[in-house]
Formats: sequence, structure tokens, C-alpha cells
Amino acid sequence: MRGERDGGCAGSGQSQVELYAALRRDSRDGMSNRALECKYGVTWSTVNKALTSAWPQPRMTTASARPSKLDPFTLLIDESPAHCSGRDQETAPYRHPGSTAV
Repeated sequence: MRGERDGGCAGSGQSQVELYAALRRDSRDGMSNRALECKYGVTWSTVNKALTSAWPQPRMTTASARPSKLDPFTLLIDESPAHCSGRDQETAPYRHPGSTAV
């Protein structure tokens, strides 16, 4: 994992708030942003966010679940003939209905 061998936050159980505090503390002590990236195994954007804000941004929530576009047709799909969904139908090569080739 990134930063693990350098004593960074990856895999060490350090929270994001603690990481931000450590980044700000080391920056005050004179470390460059590049050195902070290497020491903690984070990207430049994480360093910049930590130096501009004392608190990390809250996690983004996922979009609410929406119904499937196929929901109005599920009854039709479920009632389709059994021969349309059989294994033989899936593995057989497609033949055009007007074709006479065997």
C-alpha cells in the first residue's frame, strides 16, 4: 500500500482528520508539499485540501435507487415462451428465417 513503508496513513488506522492534522503540522514545520506527498503517500490534491481546510469534506452520498426501465415489461418477459430462453437457443448459431442453408 502507498505510504505504508514511510510511516504514512495507509494501513495504519489513522483517520482522515488525523491525517489532515499531521499534514498541517509538518507543513508548519517547513516540509514542502512534495515531501508531504511522499511521506504520507497521498496525492497533491489531498495535501492542498488539508492545508486549506481543517476538516475533510464529508463523503459523497450515492444516488437513490431508481426503478428499472424494464419494470413495465417484466410481466411480458416472464410470460415469454420457454423455448425462447432455453440453453439450446443460446448456443445454436443464428440462421435467418428465409435461409435454406443447413
